[in-house]
Amino acid sequence: MPLPLKALWHIWSAENVNGDAEGQKRIFDFLTSIIGEFHLNIAIEPQTWFPVVTLVVGVALKALVDALTETRAFMRGKETRHEERREAARAAHADFQRTTLLALQEECQKLARSTALIHHEDVMAYRRTSTWQKTTLSEKASDGSRDAFATILKLRVRVADKETRRYTQDYTNACSSVAQAGSESSSDKELKKAMRIQETLYERIGEVLRSLHDEEHQSQ
Repeated sequence: MPLPLKALWHIWSAENVNGDAEGQKRIFDFLTSIIGEFHLNIAIEPQTWFPVVTLVVGVALKALVDALTETRAFMRGKETRHEERREAARAAHADFQRTTLLALQEECQKLARSTALIHHEDVMAYRRTSTWQKTTLSEKASDGSRDAFATILKLRVRVADKETRRYTQDYTNACSSVAQAGSESSSDKELKKAMRIQETLYERIGEVLRSLHDEEHQSQ
């Protein structure tokens, strides 16, 4: 870019003019100085060269203004696209967490049913044999518990909320203790503990779900 036009570009960019009177005055002064220097260095009457020079300068100025306008529009569009991508990522994250939490809640309920069934079968066997946990559990109880544990482990590591992960771990530990208890009273105690932790876990899941819902509406 020729030196005069380059200088003009810097003035226009620095002033950030688009209807800025002070910036436009500086550009006008700069153009006047160019025309004055041109007049001093040639021996042609002003009425001959002045229209040509002003036309050339006007075209150059228009090109500079158009370029600056396009640059600003491009930057605004780029920022808009970035924000749209960020919003899409936030929405995808919220949907993923919501789906995971609801699935986790459902699997915890399955584990609760399986754990209660294991406890019931152990108690019934103890009533018949007077020996604690010496009989084989039914396929429904053992398979249901195993499948629920495996699915909960898979879901728990996907949850972003730290408290939910901790409560889930406490809950599965308590359910495991029910099946491993050394006596009926011990098993009863662990079952009640698991029920209390399950309630706390569900309350926390509800809080996180409501938080995701509120954040989604605030971003709209």
